[in-house]
Amino acid sequence: MESLERWLRIGVPAGWDDVAVRTVKAAVVAFAALMIKERMDSAWDAPACLVDAAWVAGGTFVLNAILALVSPRGRQAAKA
Repeated sequence: MESLERWLRIGVPAGWDDVAVRTVKAAVVAFAALMIKERMDSAWDAPACLVDAAWVAGGTFVLNAILALVSPRGRQAAKA
């Protein structure tokens, strides 16, 4: 059980700067993947991909913010 807890703690952001970096990374990766998918399906639809990437980034931000607030590791980093 300790091994599982250790693996779950890896995903907890170390602070708000970590939450921001993870959010930006998710947005960039989502946008790139969606653009490739759109190109394979039909034509470029950058505005729709930007909106979808923003939704992915928003969900990523919410999840990481909750993890940062709930986890002792995240709370300790926020105080420092």
